[in-house]
Amino acid sequence: MNARVEWNISYEDEIIRRIGRLKKIQADDKLRKALRLYYSTEPADFINDWCITIDPRNVGKGKPVLMPFILYPKQRDFINWLHGNVFKERKNVLVDKCRDMGATWLCCAYSVWLITFHKEVAIGWGSRKEDLVDKIGDPKGIFHKIRGIIKNLPYEFRPKVRDIKMLIENLENGSTIAGEVGNNIGRGGRTTLYFKDESAFYENPATIEASLGLNTEIQVDISTHNGTNTVFYRKTQTYPKERIFELDWWDSPTHDDEWLEQKRHFYEDEIAMPHLFEQEIMRNPAGSIPGVVIPAKHVRAAVDAHLKLGYEISGLKRIALDVADEGGDKNAICERHGILVKDMKAWKVGTTTETAGAVMAECEMRKIRNLRYDSIGVGAGIKGECKRLNGIRKKKEMFEIRAEGWNAGSEVVDKHHEFEDGKTNGDMFLNAKAQAWWMLRERFRKTYEAIEMDEVHDPEDLISLSSDIEDLQQVCNELSQPQYSHNDNGKIKIDKKPKGSSSPNLADAIVIAFAPEGGYVVTKKTVGGMY
Repeated sequence: MNARVEWNISYEDEIIRRIGRLKKIQADDKLRKALRLYYSTEPADFINDWCITIDPRNVGKGKPVLMPFILYPKQRDFINWLHGNVFKERKNVLVDKCRDMGATWLCCAYSVWLITFHKEVAIGWGSRKEDLVDKIGDPKGIFHKIRGIIKNLPYEFRPKVRDIKMLIENLENGSTIAGEVGNNIGRGGRTTLYFKDESAFYENPATIEASLGLNTEIQVDISTHNGTNTVFYRKTQTYPKERIFELDWWDSPTHDDEWLEQKRHFYEDEIAMPHLFEQEIMRNPAGSIPGVVIPAKHVRAAVDAHLKLGYEISGLKRIALDVADEGGDKNAICERHGILVKDMKAWKVGTTTETAGAVMAECEMRKIRNLRYDSIGVGAGIKGECKRLNGIRKKKEMFEIRAEGWNAGSEVVDKHHEFEDGKTNGDMFLNAKAQAWWMLRERFRKTYEAIEMDEVHDPEDLISLSSDIEDLQQVCNELSQPQYSHNDNGKIKIDKKPKGSSSPNLADAIVIAFAPEGGYVVTKKTVGGMY
């Protein structure tokens, strides 16, 4: 999750290198022409060789304010990804980023490359406020960045431009960059490509989407998160993986643990807004808003907790299946070994028969005999298919996969057992779902206390998330999405999908894997006559 990149660079050496290369170009007209042809298809190399960034925060720190744009590996990957989508796939894409990752600068540099080397390209740039698009002399402005890049290009590559407020035009090839603000985004005419900066913060995103849908082929949404009730967040849930680029804080070699702690201190201690730390630094759209069942910091602490605590994994091996509902939902499985969430997997919904076959195949591949599945709704049909497949397995002398249903709407387990302060499980929880989510919350809480506060807890009551999980960030986000409240009788109930959010399928699979034993067997009564 936190793979670091070694980064030992010298801006002074890079400036000397650029000067030396420029002298060669100026002395050799054929080389200059060849380079122009080469750069016309290689935006990352053009940006890395000639573009600059400007950071006023470097004043007094012994660093230059105007710096050569030296791409670190993830930034180069980003430019190549953006270029591939714009020129080949021509589909809308989304940049889900941590604050202070240079995403806007990268897109500005790519815009300059486009109007420099390609004819009659119309690029749009929009943000929620005019100051963020074009205010002369304001470094926050997008056009301030674009102007700075153009101004500092070598003469041999610098486009001859007409520059007025909210418009830069390359007079040599007719390509333009135009700016728009707020509800006017998308109304200025047709564009080849449109960048929407901080698009999670627009006041009327539906109006903007409608306008842009008619006037541009390709939209690039760039933003940190602003909760789960945004068009930007919904796009992160519906766009395929190849159309989403994620920039995490650890992807920048200039961001270390000290940087992270400074950001945490600012958001949590100085301005007392921890949810902004979660959203803007940790890319967690749910953040630390009131009523979150499992706080995000507890989830993060659990990553590789067994390694941090020196705990040897042993115990129950189980596959848990969250069966997809209809629509855009996905099936999801969790592989559990003792306290360890070892692996996760999600796939688009198929028929009940296909889903049962797929999860049985996963059990076979992983040599796991225990399967627990969500038995209500669509999942009710899993039981019969698993029974049929086990019959085939028996004839082939293969091990039996013990499939058991879990009903989130059933009664709580051990409802007369005291949970806390004289309250029984029956007093505390509305149903099995609320109990299971709360017990998972307790595992994460105890794990956090063991790691961050040196509290002593029984290792069997903890939980660990393997850092090898492919979509670990998505898993973490989903775990801290559900919220809780109390019904009229004071019982805890769970809202897995707060307004605007999608079903947390991966997190649901973890809940099913760790739900309390007992009370989960499917009967005609618990599934309301489905059998």
